[in-house]
Amino acid sequence: MNAQSVLPRILVFAALALFGGVRSFAQAPIDNAATPPISQAGSSQHDRLLEFVSVPSKALPGGVRLVERVDTAPLVPLTRNPAVLVDQEMIKRVAVFFGIREKADLQPVRAGVVAIYQENDPASEIGVYGLWFSDRKAAKEWSKRLKADSEGSPFLLKDDLLLRVWKDDSVSDEAFTTIRDYFKSAKLERGRPR
Repeated sequence: MNAQSVLPRILVFAALALFGGVRSFAQAPIDNAATPPISQAGSSQHDRLLEFVSVPSKALPGGVRLVERVDTAPLVPLTRNPAVLVDQEMIKRVAVFFGIREKADLQPVRAGVVAIYQENDPASEIGVYGLWFSDRKAAKEWSKRLKADSEGSPFLLKDDLLLRVWKDDSVSDEAFTTIRDYFKSAKLERGRPR
């Protein structure tokens, strides 16, 4: 892992430290058996989100795959990937990828959604992070708010889901662009992803 690929992780960790998230994470790692932050499969709405963030393998460039377990993400530790995260602490951690501070009112957010892909080695991650809102109107309001704060916005609005595709510096532009373009053209509607 080179300094360029470590820098984004350090910045995320530093952001958490600024608003207190690291303290609770470092002292008490998530115990999925005690307080499951990950939704159980079976909810049709959660299944819809999991299906949506799972890019079909035939659409992925060579060397890129959806990872089963993510041990390299200190901010959002996952025992399953992809995941719908319903725990408020985990939603706050996903919100960091959108530049949202802990003190922000996240009441309209029902869940965080995460899918981690790797290109060739564990140090080359592409993260798909989502905030699933209570309705499309709330998602649209947050989308406008976030786009106003960032030039060349990295956010994608898909119905009631606001997405961000993020990458380590070591990920090839081709891999990142392929996954981002997949989500740009994907449709998410109340029924099923298409």
